[in-house]
Amino acid sequence: VFENAAHALRDLLYTAEAAAPCEKSPLVVHGADPVDLMVNWLRELLYMWTGKELLLKQAVIREISDTGISALCEFCSYRPGHHRINCEIKAVTYHQAAVEAYRGGWKARVIFDV
Repeated sequence: VFENAAHALRDLLYTAEAAAPCEKSPLVVHGADPVDLMVNWLRELLYMWTGKELLLKQAVIREISDTGISALCEFCSYRPGHHRINCEIKAVTYHQAAVEAYRGGWKARVIFDV
């Protein structure tokens, strides 16, 4: 569910017109509980865009617990002629955030401030 949330953030944020050179980077995020971890995870990925102009291409979770994630992420440098920004996301909020077991798997809900 954490990988899917990262990819959902990516899909809301931008569309790539063609393949772009990207770099893999390890990312470690912590939280007090699964909900805090989800919000912090998405905030870190959003910061990579807003603070460093790096767009997530893919995230692969290597290790996860209730309070920590270790992931290998692939980021592409923003190129205006190559990437189309779909939506400016200002923040990841705690409002109604949830991470819950569901039908043998997991589901999550996060609201973005746009």
